[in-house]
Amino acid sequence: MLKITPALTLVVLARVRQWRAVAAAGLVAVAVVASTLPLVGRDAWVQGSLAAVRSPRADAGWRSLTGLVYALTDAPTIVPQLLIALPIVLLTLWRAPAVPLRLALAASMFVPFIVARIVWDYHAVILLPALALLWAHTPRTRVLAVVSWFGLTLIGGYAMPVLLPICWAACLWPVFFGHPKPGPDLHHG
Repeated sequence: MLKITPALTLVVLARVRQWRAVAAAGLVAVAVVASTLPLVGRDAWVQGSLAAVRSPRADAGWRSLTGLVYALTDAPTIVPQLLIALPIVLLTLWRAPAVPLRLALAASMFVPFIVARIVWDYHAVILLPALALLWAHTPRTRVLAVVSWFGLTLIGGYAMPVLLPICWAACLWPVFFGHPKPGPDLHHG
């Protein structure tokens, strides 16, 4: 998740034409890879980057929407994962320019937790920045952020397939969560 989440966020930043942020993030990514590659090795780096997405089994805890689908259907192929991941990624990229940048970035942070076949409970800490962005947005999204964090910490990963798609939707369609229709001052600037 640490490797997948920033990758989609970079694409969102490019989609909303935040070129300096893309360049800075790209330089940091290259520096991280270059400094860790000699210690870990190329194969381990690639395998570790894709482990949660390519896992051959769904976690019994249904820690993601995709994991829940696999657990309920026992599907032997990657097709259910693609049927979930592709629309979610495409919708995120399509809606990113239409919402405030902070919400587009938060949405991109939720995506890996929705589409990966396995998401471990302790990875939920990576969602704190996204939940903080929801918290700061409107009173309704503040309630959603609090309920989601308590759900993730008290119920655990079992709450992820329900709460995280709602948080993702709140980021991409904020008008349904108490956000006024976008004007020029609410967009990326």
